[in-house]
Amino acid sequence: MAILQLTEEQVRQWTREQKDRWWLENVYRGDMPQLTARSAITGFVLGGVLAATALYIAGKTGITIGVGLTSVILAFAVFRGLASVGIARDFTILENNCTQSIATAAGYMVSPLISALAAYMLVTNQIIPAMHMISWMIVVAIIGVLLAFPLKRRFINEEQLPFPEGRAAGVVLDAIYSGAAAAGMFRARLLGITAALTGAYQFVISDG
Repeated sequence: MAILQLTEEQVRQWTREQKDRWWLENVYRGDMPQLTARSAITGFVLGGVLAATALYIAGKTGITIGVGLTSVILAFAVFRGLASVGIARDFTILENNCTQSIATAAGYMVSPLISALAAYMLVTNQIIPAMHMISWMIVVAIIGVLLAFPLKRRFINEEQLPFPEGRAAGVVLDAIYSGAAAAGMFRARLLGITAALTGAYQFVISDG
């Protein structure tokens, strides 16, 4: 189904309060589980694995990757598989959204390690102590969280600007939970096969 959104005219003319009320009446689904223990734990685990993957890729290529779409597909596949054998209930679309939000935050945490901190060590020719890097990452994370609230309210609530990766994750979530479940499972299997093949290849050619 199409994702509900305001028209350009409504975005220009409505106040922030009107836009928030429209969202509450037309989009908000308070009767559906969202930030649950299992969605948080799944996001934490997937975020850790994908952050390590992103750090490896960034260290090799200098390019950071987004992990939102990957976490959406993997979380969907895991809980759809568990639900099919009767071990757990299937994820709701909002639980999966919470999982990908947590995993995405963890995935982006590695960015300073391959940008500012890496540049500093290259320029000064000194290795930064581990505790200094950990402290720096914690400070950056706290600042990011504090800045996220006013930025989200200004650019998303008021300006209704689509955040690219979040928008893409929303489209994928809407698709796999609205009839394209088979395609979601196929993508998950494809991700798993690709990861296994590339991991085996790197193991063979690695110098240890």
